[in-house]
Amino acid sequence: PHLPWAWPFDDRIQPYEKNRLFPGDRRDGNHVPYNLRPYRKLGRYMEAVAKELAKEGRLDNPGRWLESLDNPRERKRPLWDALNGLNILEPAGRRFNNMPTRGIRIDKFELRAMGADAFQCRACRYVMGEAPLGVCYRCGQRAERVDAASIRNYFREMAMYAKPGSAYPDPYPLAAAAHTAETSRQDARNIERWFQDLFRPTEQPEDRRIDALSVTTTMEMGIDIGSLLSVGLRNVAPTVANYQQRAGRAGRRGSAVATVATYARDVSHDQYYFHRPKEIVSDLPRAPALHLDNDVIARRHMRSLVLGAFFLTRRRASSSSNLLDVWGTAGGFSDGGTRADLDKYIRQNRTALLARAESIVDDSLAGQLGGWLGELSAETDAAARKADWRKGLLEALMESGLLPKYAFPVDVVSLS
Repeated sequence: PHLPWAWPFDDRIQPYEKNRLFPGDRRDGNHVPYNLRPYRKLGRYMEAVAKELAKEGRLDNPGRWLESLDNPRERKRPLWDALNGLNILEPAGRRFNNMPTRGIRIDKFELRAMGADAFQCRACRYVMGEAPLGVCYRCGQRAERVDAASIRNYFREMAMYAKPGSAYPDPYPLAAAAHTAETSRQDARNIERWFQDLFRPTEQPEDRRIDALSVTTTMEMGIDIGSLLSVGLRNVAPTVANYQQRAGRAGRRGSAVATVATYARDVSHDQYYFHRPKEIVSDLPRAPALHLDNDVIARRHMRSLVLGAFFLTRRRASSSSNLLDVWGTAGGFSDGGTRADLDKYIRQNRTALLARAESIVDDSLAGQLGGWLGELSAETDAAARKADWRKGLLEALMESGLLPKYAFPVDVVSLS
C-alpha cells in the first residue's frame, strides 16, 4: 500500500513481501537498494544485456551506456525514472533516508501457460518462458532454447501428474482406503461405489478411485462389492464358514483369475490351519442350528408377544401415531398405572394369550407358559425400576434381556 498506516502488522504479509526499493548502495532490512553495480543481480543482468547488444553491433561502448542509465554521482537515473514513469514501480509506503520507496504490485504479474519451447540457463539451469537476447534473468549467463517437455522440474512434474491424459505415470499407483464400523454411512457408501469404479459425472475417477480396500468383518456379509481379483486375510478365519464367506468374494461373476492370500500369525489357531490348510479351505462348514427348546429364547419371545399385543391396544386408544411413545418410559410403567393395566389385560385375555404363545414355542415348553405369563408383570416392573426412569421402557427391557434385541449381542461379556 502507498500509505504507511495501511500496511498490516500481523502475519498476513510475509517478511520477504515487505521488501521495497530505494535508490542507494546498501541494503537495510526490508529496504533493497536500486543500482547497476556489477556485484548486484540487476547490475549483472544489465551488463550481460549490454554485451549482447554490443555483439549485435547495436552498442559501441557498453560501459558508457550502463553509466548513462544510472549515474548517482550526477544524480541521473534514467532507468529508474522510466520504470516509475511507466508505473512499473509504484509508491510503497514511507520514505527511507529521505528517499521515496518503490515496489512492484503483485497484480502487475501474470501467469501464462508455457508453450512448446522454453529457455534454460546453461549455468544455473533457471527456466524462463522468454529470455530477451538469450540472457538469464537470475545470473546473467547464456540461456538457450529447449523443448519444454524435456525440462525436469518439481513443480512441472506435480502439475503433469495431475493433468488428465498426461503421459506422466500416476504418482499414486495404488490407492487404498479403510472400511470399518467407525466409517459413517455416507462415507461407506461412497467408498463401496468408488471401489467398484462407479463415479458420478462430477467426480474425477483418477482422484476418487480405490484399488485396495482394507475392511473389518463389517464387510463380511450383506454388502455387495462385486467381483474381486484378490483377497488378503490378515489372520486365519475362525471357522470354515467365515473363511468361505471372506475368501469367496474373489473370483465371482466370471473372473478368470483370482487369488486369496492368508497370513497365519504366530498363534495356535493360525498355526494349526497353516499346517492343515485343507480343513479351513475345503471342509464342509458346520450347518447352522437353532435349538427350539431353548427356554431363555422362547421366554423372551413370549414376553415380546404379550407386551406387543398389550401396547397395541393402548395405541388404538392413544392419539400418538408412534408405537414407541405408547410404551412410555421406565418410570411411568410402575408409577403411571401401566403395570395395573397390564395385569388387568393378562387376566382378561389369559386363554387367548396362552394359545398364541403355544404357536411360537416348542411343544416341550408349552407346560411352562402359564408360569411365565404369571411372572411377566413382576419381571417387567423389576427391570423398569432398575433402569433410569427417563429411559424408554422398550429400550430398558431389551437392555435387561427380557426382550429379544434382534441385533449383534453386546452384553455377553462383562468388561472392567
